[in-house]
Amino acid sequence: FINDKIRSELKAKSISIWLKWSPDFLIPRIINSKTRPVVTKLSEKELAKLIENRSKIYSKADYKINCDKLNKDEIIKKILNIYKNEKNISKNKK
Repeated sequence: FINDKIRSELKAKSISIWLKWSPDFLIPRIINSKTRPVVTKLSEKELAKLIENRSKIYSKADYKINCDKLNKDEIIKKILNIYKNEKNISKNKK
């Protein structure tokens, strides 16, 4: 979604959902991750700035789910509801 071309393709052919977590939740979860090469050498302050910058791009998604207070099952239900609503909208357009 960071790449303009990819984002344009996604927006044209599908729906996008931003699973949004606050930096307070996200930073401790990923700061020491070995599987996220972009963050391996960042300080907490730098990571917070990266999250802030990317949030501006991710906010362009069609839908946003605030995940801080949700468990996995609740997040899944919200995603499924979005897809069901989109499917109904698409049916009504035909």
